[in-house]
This record gives sequence, C-alpha cells and structure tokens, in this order.
Amino acid sequence: MTRDEEVNMANEKTNGSRRLFNTLLLLLDLGLLVWIGTSWYAQRNAEPASDKPEIPYAFSEGGVSHENTPDGTSPGGIGGGSDSWILGPTGGAQADQTPVPDYGQSSEPEPLPQDGASRFGTVSRPESSDFQAWYEQNILGDIPSDARPLGDFREITGEWKGLIRYETPDRKAVTASELLNFTISGTDSKAEMLFDWYLILYGGDGEWMNEEDMEDTVFSGSFSNGSLTVSGPGTVRITAFYEYEDAQFAVGEMDAPDGSFAVIAMTRP
Repeated sequence: MTRDEEVNMANEKTNGSRRLFNTLLLLLDLGLLVWIGTSWYAQRNAEPASDKPEIPYAFSEGGVSHENTPDGTSPGGIGGGSDSWILGPTGGAQADQTPVPDYGQSSEPEPLPQDGASRFGTVSRPESSDFQAWYEQNILGDIPSDARPLGDFREITGEWKGLIRYETPDRKAVTASELLNFTISGTDSKAEMLFDWYLILYGGDGEWMNEEDMEDTVFSGSFSNGSLTVSGPGTVRITAFYEYEDAQFAVGEMDAPDGSFAVIAMTRP
C-alpha cells in the first residue's frame, strides 16, 4: 500500500467518524425539539389555575371579624354607660334583635336613605344658641317619642355642629364647654370622625376663647346598631342619632385622655 493510499484511508475513517457524530447531534436536537413541543402543547391545553384571591376566613361566610373595631371587640363598646336610650345600656350597645322584614315578591323594599353629606352640604360654625333650646330635653331628659332614629351609616355622614361639655367626676358641674364642627366619613366598618375645633369656655361663665389654630383631630372606629364608637386621644361613643322636625340630632359621651368625662351633642343643619 502506497503512502497516498494510507492517507486516503485515514481521511475516510476520520470523515466517517465526523458523519456519525453529526448524525448523533442531529438526533439529539430532534429529540429535544419534540420534547419541547410536547410540553408546550400539554401546558397550553391544561386547565388554567384559578386566579381568584383566597378569601380570609374572617371575611368569608361563617367567619367573624372584629378587626375594624377600635379595641378589637364587638362594636359599641365602652363601659359606664347609662340605662337610657340617649347614652345606651350599661357596658355598650346591645345587638339589634329585631327580625328582618320579609318583603315577599309582591312588596317593594323601602328606598335607600339619602346620604347625609349630600343632603346637608357644608354646615356653618355652631353657636351656643344652637343647643340651648333642646339641650335640657334631649341630653338630660328624653328624646321626643316621635323622633325617627337614624340607623343607616349613610344618613349620618357629612358635617355636624357640635357641643362638648366636660363634667366633674360626680357629673354635677361643668368644668368647660367647647363648640366645634364634626365631620363623619368612611363606611360603617371603617368610620372616621373629624373634630374641627372652634371655641372653648372654661367654667360656666366668662368669655369664649378661639381655638381654631388647633390642629384637627381624627377618631377612627365603626358604626353598628345606630351607635358610632371611635377612638383617638380618648374614646367617643355617639349612642343615638335621630331626626326630628326637619333637623338631625345626636347625643353621646367621651372619655378624655386625662380621665375626665364629657357629654357630646350634635345637630344640623
């Protein structure tokens, strides 16, 4: 065998090995493409997973949540209340046991209450005379028997004129009085009550002092069974909202941060 023949034979072996290697690579590439195509087709035709968020048990059917109340307990909540309709039963408002009416298919449900904020608009600054005519009857006495209670949160939203009377521990004398505006907003489970300070009077006599330069104070809480309970620097419990002779009124109480007690009166327009 000549030298040229040996070289040609070696080249043929080398070329044969290369062809075999290239063939194996091609088979591997084809197998990979088949696997990728099969996986993509299976994933495309599989049933998609639900994209609905999981509902926490506290807000699902059968769950109970008190996350939106000021103290983590059921709404309506500070102790020391009186047994009158004005300030509510002792220990906080009780759950409404009145059965829900069954309207049936032939009866029409009552219209939704009108939003208080849109009905009354902007309320002017209060004057002491706004409360003198009805203070004795409605705060220290009884609410008129023909007054209509406001049990829907939408009816109490918006601006109110307000009076706060701070009392001695024995509740026999007034130590100070404040005139201010309240604004109620939010929802029944996430309610806010803004205090827009205006005038203050120390004792029972003297001259009203302006306090409009004080920063507004916001209390947060909830509205339930006709009672608004909010907390901030102290705790406020408005236990009765009602409408009487084309005006709206509300009464309640406040435990101040220093431990003093106060009665709150509200009216509009």
